[in-house]
This record gives sequence, C-alpha cells and structure tokens, in this order.
Amino acid sequence: MKKLISLLLTLAMVLSICVIATVSTSAATVDMTPATAFSGGSGTAEDPFQISTVGEWLLFAQALNNGTLAQSASLVLTADIDFGGNVLPEVAGHSKGLTGNFDGQGHTISGFVLNETTASSADPYVALIGKAGGGKIANLKVDNATIVGAGTYTAPIVGYVSTTTTLENLYVGKNVTVTTPDALINDGISPNIGGAIAHARKATVKNVVSYATVAPKAVSKGANIGGVIGAIGHSGASFENVAFYGAVTVTCDNPSDGGTTSVGGVVGSLGVKSYAAVPFKNVVNFGEVVATGAKASAGGIAGLYNASKTPEFTFENCFNFSTKIEGNVNASAFIGEDRTAPTITYTECYSVEGATAAEGITVKADAYTVKQETGYADVLAAIFAGVGEVDDPITPPAQPEEPENPKTGDALGMTIAVAACAIVMGSAAAFVLARKKENA
Repeated sequence: MKKLISLLLTLAMVLSICVIATVSTSAATVDMTPATAFSGGSGTAEDPFQISTVGEWLLFAQALNNGTLAQSASLVLTADIDFGGNVLPEVAGHSKGLTGNFDGQGHTISGFVLNETTASSADPYVALIGKAGGGKIANLKVDNATIVGAGTYTAPIVGYVSTTTTLENLYVGKNVTVTTPDALINDGISPNIGGAIAHARKATVKNVVSYATVAPKAVSKGANIGGVIGAIGHSGASFENVAFYGAVTVTCDNPSDGGTTSVGGVVGSLGVKSYAAVPFKNVVNFGEVVATGAKASAGGIAGLYNASKTPEFTFENCFNFSTKIEGNVNASAFIGEDRTAPTITYTECYSVEGATAAEGITVKADAYTVKQETGYADVLAAIFAGVGEVDDPITPPAQPEEPENPKTGDALGMTIAVAACAIVMGSAAAFVLARKKENA
C-alpha cells in the first residue's frame, strides 16, 4: 500500500509539472534605464549599431531625439526585446526622424505601451519609430503592445515616412491594439492611423502582415484609418505582398466642417498628392471594417481613392474576403469612395459575395474580375515567404468564404505539451496498475 501511495504521489507530481509547462509565466521586472552604449557597431550601413536590450533601445530613442545620434545612423536588432508591459518614455524619432536603416533581423519587440503622453503635447508621432525617411526599415516583428494616439500619426511600427523609403518584411501580431483616448482627436488635424504604419508617403511597401485590432474610440476631421496603413500614395510609391487579418472598428464624430473619415481593411486613403501610377499587387484582406458615427466611407481594401493629380492605380491579385464592411457614406468590397474614377485598373481581383454595407448602401462588385478560388493561395504564400517565420503562420483556407487560421505557435506548443503529459500519465497509470496486480 505504501508503494502504491508513493507511486500515486509521483503521478500527481508529474501532472503538476505538466500543467505548469503549459501555462505562460508572467514577465519579469524590466529595468527601463537607458544604456550608456550600444552592444557594438559604429552606426554605418556596413557596421550598424547593435541593439539587444531594453536599455539599448531606450538609448537609441533618447539619442536620436536629442541629436547625439546622427539621423543617418544605421541600426540592427540582435535579440528579441520585451518591455514587460511598461510605457515607453520616449518615441524614437518623434523630433528628429531616422534617415538611416533599421534592420530587425527577424526579431520581435513586444510588451510595450505607447500613448499620447509619451512625447510632448505638440508631438504628432506615436509609434516605435515616429518619423523616418530615406532609408530602409525591415525584418521586424511587433506583438503584445498597445498604442494610444491623439496626434496626426499613430501606428505600432512607423508613424510617418517623409520621403522615399523601403518598408519591408514587417509583422504585427494578434495582441496589438491601436486606439485613441476617450476624448476626441483635435479637430484641427486629420489623423492617420494604421495597424502597422500610419502614413507611407513615398514608400515602397513589401511583405507586410498585420493582425492588429485597430479601434479608434473617436476620430474627427477626415481621418485616414487602415488595418495596415492609414494613408499611402505619391510618386514612386508601391504596395506589394500585404495582408490584413485583424479588425478595424471606428467611431467617427466629425465636426460640421470636417471631411469624411476613410476606413479601409488594408489602407485608409489612397492617392494623396500622387503624380504617377501606384501599383497594388498581391493584397489580401480578411478583416472586418466597421465605421459608425458621422460621415464615414469604408472599403475592404481602401476607404478612399482621392488622387489630386489623377494617376492610375493598378490592382493586381487583390482579394477581399471580409463580408462585413460598413460605412454610412460609402461602402464597397474594394474602394469605399472613388472620387477620381475611372483611374483604377483591376486585374485578377476577387471579392466574396454577400459583403454588407450599413444603412442600405449597396456594395459595388461588378468591376472586379473573379479569380479561381486557388488563386489567392499563391499570393498568401508569397506574402509570408517574405515576412519569414512568424508565431502564427497562415495556411491558405480551403474555401475563401470561410478562412480558417491554424493555431498559433503558443497554442500548438501547448497542445504538444498536453499530449506529452497525457503519454507520461498513461504510462505511469499503467505502471501503477501492474504493480497493484503483482501485490494482490
């Protein structure tokens, strides 16, 4: 009997260990003191400064803003950085933008909060990198973050891209929320809010995936809000291999003299002061788009197309699989409001049937060439091949009307752990029964 009790206690210990193995532990206390130097490098494109700790990131932000770090400096991440749920004291590049390169090398920045009080009250930039232009920001992942912006540019990764810049291989995870304060955004500005980037003026955007929840509580004065980018479009801009899996839910409260808020599953507004054709290629939206309140246009791909110089936008292999698109001024499976038609060319684009619009607005669908269901599978494969390994890789759904995302890496790991525990428990139980029979 004593041996049996001992074996049962051992079995209980094994079970306890298994349960502990499947539960994430809380983040440790994080020192938010800026480092005195980087891990290595000299800041050139060939020998970039190396950032591997919280302190070194804080040093980067502080030095860039106060001018002790050259705006043209290049930097790389050499490790994942977890801020442990802390509010970042400073936005990197909120006063002096980064014109050099930033290479995340596939690492993840997580566990941070950015809000409208992070920088000075006059600062419009709320993002990990507030302002950038001229270089390349690439190979970076962001997760477990909250971004609260009351200014002109709000996003998880980059706020405003001022000139020709490459934004490539960027990933925003499911546990990222982009929102606004309870109070209305200042009526004197037109905010740009994105699930990855707020405003990509002349950017080359390639291989960008966002699962963010973009949920501004109240916006005004013609805001541009997108699941991936708030606004894009200028000479030299391009947009390729982009996917949105999150949700965009906006409450609009426009003043009487304000413009229509533009809300898109991928991009809020297209064609801002464009002078040349801007290509859109391999773009996929699965996220719902809901804009309530006053004066809002909603689209599965973009909320508004309003090119002041009337260039031709080209849409190739673009897909909308969201059946919930709601706006109370305009709504469409692709472009909520098109002010410069017919300057968009659609090639092999597809939208699910049955997309709905608020207040009886009819969703336009007859302008798009229906592609075979298998067509978007290659598009998604190309997008994720560029982004690289992520915590939640996507297997293209068997039916476009019912996209099914596989389990996250964490969930899969938990499943494996539970299965392993079950095997151990089963073996231990069999051993207990065998010994019991021997002693009978």
